[in-house]
Amino acid sequence: MSKELNSVKKRVTVLEDENCKLHSQMKEINAKVKKNTRNIEALRKTNIVLALQERNIPGDPNSKPRYSYQEIAEMYETNATNVCRIAKENNIERRTKRTS
Repeated sequence: MSKELNSVKKRVTVLEDENCKLHSQMKEINAKVKKNTRNIEALRKTNIVLALQERNIPGDPNSKPRYSYQEIAEMYETNATNVCRIAKENNIERRTKRTS
């Protein structure tokens, strides 16, 4: 009985050690996933800003925008509200202000 008990204790210890290592690895992987997600979002935001700034006639500030908010949203798998928020954060206006 004592041999079996020792064998079980050893097995439990080994499993606990393995579980601890796996838990550590999982924390590292979760941290990498969060970092990659932040990087993806930053790149997506940069690309949205570039798309918002594109004009039908490059270099002509009076030219119409090349893409609508909805088109940009579809290109970058987000929604038009998010695209609008990003435009506002970056002071990108689509409408010209009328002067009286």
